[in-house]
Amino acid sequence: NCLAVIPEDRLLAGPSPRELAAVLHASSLVEGENSDEAVEFVMIGPVSADPGQPYFLQHGAKAVVNRFDKMDLHLAALATEPDCLILTGGQQPSPYLLDRVEGSDPSVTVLLAPDNTVRTIQIVDELYGETRFAGRRKLRRAIDLFERLDLTKLSESPN
Repeated sequence: NCLAVIPEDRLLAGPSPRELAAVLHASSLVEGENSDEAVEFVMIGPVSADPGQPYFLQHGAKAVVNRFDKMDLHLAALATEPDCLILTGGQQPSPYLLDRVEGSDPSVTVLLAPDNTVRTIQIVDELYGETRFAGRRKLRRAIDLFERLDLTKLSESPN
């Protein structure tokens, strides 16, 4: 018998920027204030010439993955307040980007991953669901899911 089902939740499965840095062997160029909070979505910067900001506005609590030299996409992503920028390709980004990030509020974690974008996303994909339960966001989400359970069904169970 099934008494309750708790739906799969991306936030509960999501890694923090600090966990992303560890698994990607990425350098932390800027440590944001939410580096221990889970990111719910990982978004890859668009390949097209379209402006990125409407695309990045689709999700909150996100990490954005872009090649290190895609300054237009970095700035578009920053305008949507991501928790983390993951720059791929292993080369230093423009100093202008780091200045913008360090002046942002709340600050954003910037990671520099040595691999290309495709490999970086493959590694991140393998990490989902393997992360620890930590941080305020995960706790709030777990409480919210628990509060939605119909506990009267459990007390009525014949077992």
